[in-house]
Amino acid sequence: MSRRPKLTGRMLRDWVRWLQERKCGCCHLEVAQTENNIVFICAGYRDLSDNDWNICAMVAFQSRNNVCQCDYDIDFTMPWVPETGDVVDTEERICKEDDKLPSLRECSEIAKRLNSAVTMIKKSVIDLERLNAA
Repeated sequence: MSRRPKLTGRMLRDWVRWLQERKCGCCHLEVAQTENNIVFICAGYRDLSDNDWNICAMVAFQSRNNVCQCDYDIDFTMPWVPETGDVVDTEERICKEDDKLPSLRECSEIAKRLNSAVTMIKKSVIDLERLNAA
């Protein structure tokens, strides 16, 4: 049985550095698959309020029919809980656009929280697939 990929603090820190240098884009790591979807950990720019750009990361999914895109806010879907209608929100704010690069320790803590959310997100996606198939 193969182990699923995990986001490391070093990888997340490298993503932040890459995003800060380019001021755009999205980084992602495929961490799980379901029958119809791919689950990712992704990072990119998010406008949290009136041009207050932040680099954030989340666990999200995308249909296997889509080619992986590069727009953090648009191209990935966060699952929802049918019973409550709530979105399963795993988003983590990493830093503001022009902040200094976060420490490896800070990035490792964020990566650990994101990795721990993958199983929950995968289960939510499977539940949604079953609901849609019914």
